[in-house]
Amino acid sequence: MEKGPLRYVLDRYKGVQGVVAPASELTSISSEMERLRGSEDVEDRKAYRTLWLKASGLYVDLVWGLVEAKIDASKEPPEALAFSTEERLIVDFGHLREGITEHNPHFERELEAEAQLDIYQYMRLTDYLAETYALLFGKPYQGPRGSCGMEEKIQRFAEELSNLERRRRMAVNTVLSRCSSLSDEEVQGILTDLEENLMIHTEFQLRTRRIREAQGSEMERYMEQNKRYEIAERDLMRCLGQANRDVPEFGDGEMSKVLALHDRTKFLANLQVHLRNEEQRWRTRVELFQRKFKGKGTPALKGELRDGLNRKKEFMTLASRIARMDTSPLNTEPSQPPIGLRMAGEIMMELTPLDPDLLRVPRVRMYGIPRVMLTPGRGLGVYDWTDNSLIIPQFSPYGGHHKSFCYALAAFRWDNDEDRTLKDSYGLIKENRDKGIRALQESFSQDYFIWMTKERKGYRVLPKETSKWFRVHFKKPE
Repeated sequence: MEKGPLRYVLDRYKGVQGVVAPASELTSISSEMERLRGSEDVEDRKAYRTLWLKASGLYVDLVWGLVEAKIDASKEPPEALAFSTEERLIVDFGHLREGITEHNPHFERELEAEAQLDIYQYMRLTDYLAETYALLFGKPYQGPRGSCGMEEKIQRFAEELSNLERRRRMAVNTVLSRCSSLSDEEVQGILTDLEENLMIHTEFQLRTRRIREAQGSEMERYMEQNKRYEIAERDLMRCLGQANRDVPEFGDGEMSKVLALHDRTKFLANLQVHLRNEEQRWRTRVELFQRKFKGKGTPALKGELRDGLNRKKEFMTLASRIARMDTSPLNTEPSQPPIGLRMAGEIMMELTPLDPDLLRVPRVRMYGIPRVMLTPGRGLGVYDWTDNSLIIPQFSPYGGHHKSFCYALAAFRWDNDEDRTLKDSYGLIKENRDKGIRALQESFSQDYFIWMTKERKGYRVLPKETSKWFRVHFKKPE
């Protein structure tokens, strides 16, 4: 008979009390839980609920026991926290088997899944623990499982941008060569200015640190480069408009294709600038941890790591409570696919362009792009302001997966509204008057979800005043 994850850790960590104690207790109640599960008797259901809550509490003890056992396995802390397949099923998916949780065949497939290549960093609970351990103990960290490194991401986006610029040049040359009023020299000059000044223009748009701190002749050079890009872009639009009028075969469909190539170049440049900033922020974060915890012993560092795990558990519980669902991180879904790394990337890249100012808030400039963390359990997404991360439970309630991500992004937007531009004006809407701050945030999260998934597509669902407020404060994508 195949061993379950719980049986595995009991065999693997014999004599390690921090693992054996919670694992043994879970094993001891598993047969009774299996007997009581599905019973219609009221007393049996009460008894099962009591055992279920106990098992849920033991989950965190078991997770910490595994982490501490790895740190204490030898005289010196290990170079990295590495988790086996069985341990990841426990920590990342809340799957114990042994009569307590449901076996879900999708979990095994997700263990080796790769994250989408985009601007966000996707991680699970074991990745968070490994990263925090590396920061606290001054160890190297290669990034979350299933994701490529930051430098590789930047290189791959740079290559894609270079290829895309060549395609745009060919498309524009093909179209504008048929316009007798436009010289080839003028067209090539426009395209060259677009290619050479794109990155500085993007940094101006994002107000990066390099732009904010530039002075004197350096700032003048950056301003000149930004101006050259803006003039070239206007000239390109003018030339394409003229071609649309003068060349019969160059219709709106062809125009849209060329514009899509151009917009894609700006999007890829935006990704590269953000990733370069993230690379610098990671180095800064490593330095901050080194200064803060310099000279601290292993017991103190383990205490910090345990506190971090407890904080994540609190936000996981909050996510469940917002959705009015069971707060247990243990799995109860036998067949439904969880939100995976690939799906998370697809949804995030679908939603991000619908809120153009999402990554332009001051906190992004200070702390970087929020990370996306998939956690065991059920609920709607929340924002963990303590480490700038979106917490997404692996199973969502009614409303589907998009609702969970929208709720997390809404919480991010709400928490970043430090000057209360959104909060105060949203509270003046007729439907929101006299609401307390918590009720107001709940309404905003629901309205934001409807705005992003319905109103952006042209459906009129929100009340007229609320819809108008979103049109004012959440401008349309360019």
